Amino acid sequence: MPDIREFLSHLKSAYEARIAAAIAVPAREAAYADLEPPLNDDIRKRLARIGIENLYRYQAEAITKIRGGEDVIVIAGTAGGKTATFLVPLLERLASDPESTAILVYPTKALAQDQLATLGALAPEIFSACYDGDTPQAHRPIIRKNAHVILTNIDMLHYSLLPDHRSWAHFLRNLALVVLDEAHTYRGTFGSNAALVLRRLERLVRLYRGTGDARAQPYRYVLASATLGNPEELAHKLTGRQVAVVTDDSSPRAPRTFLFWNPPFLPDKQRRASSNLEATAILVDAIRHGIRAIAFSKSKLVAELVARYTRERLMDIEGVPADAIAAYRAGYLASERRDIERRLFEGSLRAVSSTSALELGIDVGSLDMTIINGFPGTTSSFFQQAGRSGRKGESIAVYIAGEDPLDQHYAAHPEDLFERPREAAIIDTENRYLLASHILCSCYEYPLAVSDVEVVFGSAARPVVLRLCEQGDLVQKKGKLFVSPRLGRPHERVSVRTASSFRVQIVDVESGALKGELDEALAYLYVHPGAIYLHQAETYRVVDLKLDEGIALVTREHVPYYTQPREDSRVTVESVLKARQAGPVELYFGDLTVETRVLGFRKRHVITQEALGYEELFLPPHIFATKGIWFVVPDEITERLSLAPDQLAGGIHAIEHATIGLMPLFVSCDRWDIGGVSTPAHYETDATTIFIYDGVEGGLGYSEKAYDMFEALIRSARDLVERCPCSNGCPGCIQSPKCGNANEPLDKEAALRILREIA
Repeated sequence: MPDIREFLSHLKSAYEARIAAAIAVPAREAAYADLEPPLNDDIRKRLARIGIENLYRYQAEAITKIRGGEDVIVIAGTAGGKTATFLVPLLERLASDPESTAILVYPTKALAQDQLATLGALAPEIFSACYDGDTPQAHRPIIRKNAHVILTNIDMLHYSLLPDHRSWAHFLRNLALVVLDEAHTYRGTFGSNAALVLRRLERLVRLYRGTGDARAQPYRYVLASATLGNPEELAHKLTGRQVAVVTDDSSPRAPRTFLFWNPPFLPDKQRRASSNLEATAILVDAIRHGIRAIAFSKSKLVAELVARYTRERLMDIEGVPADAIAAYRAGYLASERRDIERRLFEGSLRAVSSTSALELGIDVGSLDMTIINGFPGTTSSFFQQAGRSGRKGESIAVYIAGEDPLDQHYAAHPEDLFERPREAAIIDTENRYLLASHILCSCYEYPLAVSDVEVVFGSAARPVVLRLCEQGDLVQKKGKLFVSPRLGRPHERVSVRTASSFRVQIVDVESGALKGELDEALAYLYVHPGAIYLHQAETYRVVDLKLDEGIALVTREHVPYYTQPREDSRVTVESVLKARQAGPVELYFGDLTVETRVLGFRKRHVITQEALGYEELFLPPHIFATKGIWFVVPDEITERLSLAPDQLAGGIHAIEHATIGLMPLFVSCDRWDIGGVSTPAHYETDATTIFIYDGVEGGLGYSEKAYDMFEALIRSARDLVERCPCSNGCPGCIQSPKCGNANEPLDKEAALRILREIA
């Protein structure tokens, strides 16, 4: 057996200069409680079969509430036993009513498969089955007719079960329990779509139950999640109900040491060493010392590269097979994923380099160490990933900071991860663009009574219905709403993972193979003619973009460069919804129209980042309505600072980048979900103005949360720029990987002078 403490000492000694902090989290003893009335002997024996002899205090509390007819969200850490809080009520319900059915919803297929095995061991006589994209077509009719429990995902509910609900009539009529596991993953566009899918599900169940009460709650909800900043609010928005919260995590925890690892600056002092190479070095060291490890990276490409680099270095180590490590990500065949999971569980695989696909509660056996290559976006994800190791004993979690401002914030302030409140998970069920899609789907599934529109979808749905009727997409007859026959089945045009109903398919011109899909807005940026598109580490050049047909044509071409779009954005204020004074600045929140035009693209060398050329493009603008904040810097501040025009433009541009980069500190979002524009003299405010807006049609609530937390956000931006040791600005403070102007102009000194005045 490897000695974890000895390896920890080795890391601290060998890499002392890279370790910014080490935080030891002590072990925690379990706290147990009895149920009243107690479990019957049969269920107690079944739980013992899967290793559950006693219930933790929080499990007993949650089960008691569910027994009492409440909807519940359970908050507990990784491997803390959350599954028991819904499996026990499920078994009790089936014992009292054998006709009852249940839907267990998981965010990934792998997690559903893992939970199916647990359910099979617990109650092999219950017909339980995964019903997702991997389910063979021949098996689906059998499942629809006979299953008591299905394990599925939001995508399958939307695309298959709801539009084909007549095939599920018996199942829906007897539905008693709906479970949303890993509820913290339902945020942003995905979470908003999921909430509207659940509204449609509940409506159909009421129809099959034969109740005329559109407010009837025909089944119970149980949600389970890692730590959240707003569990009650999120659960309410997802389900449309008041949900009881159980947060007393009384499960046991083994000791864990967190190492906060910051790669050193390169000789030019403007960039740090690659976090990917640092992750590789730690993985190789771990495998060489017999430590079983998992490394998480934020993209498929990086996960593949870390695995490849590690494999290459293992070839030089005697006695260690190169296949001791594997990559794991979405997009693999189901059989490939299952094989990797099995080898990891059995121990024949010593390490895995993964995307967040392995972040969730799949049992991958006893791992000793987690490597988190770059901040994963939310603190919930951070602790989920850290918790993938140490299920059966002491463990190490190594956080490697990348060059993103948020990464560098946590490298400098690791205590924030443990002490500050978790980010709020934001969803918006009133986004009129999302509502329109789901109302059309719901009316296709079964004509919707006009009187039930607001009951099912909320007050924001009525004007959306009126607009759909005016467009001819909905037809009203005898008080009911029908989908126009010309639309056919609307479900295929709605992606539950994005906000756009229009997708651009990326097609290889030589093979005709589909290489991917993008929203229309992203297509302008990433698959314009001449762009380099990456797919499974292969490079493809875009030869044509046919927006009217929704197709981008690509050809495989090995090139030593990547492309970076140059864009110009213009923001128009449509209405002010809120306004207040935030220190010396005027702060606003309201409706905006954003017009973005891609002007051309730069070619940059993959290794050196050297500029290799620029080509102009002539594409139509992308115009969308959204919500955002904007703040006006008073003239007296800019005049007092005596900044030249180029300094002022560079300073506020840098503030825009730093602020957007730190938004995920306060809101459960990604910087790619946020857009921004800064101008020394906006034509509407006639003053120095910085706009930050939701990058989603209609908005999703990110900027509104930023409005509420503006003072803390702007102070964090000031602290970030102040402490960064770079001289002129770097990716760790004011440079942005998504900047449409190639990070020009930027002025770190001017930004800091302005921030000290307004923060």
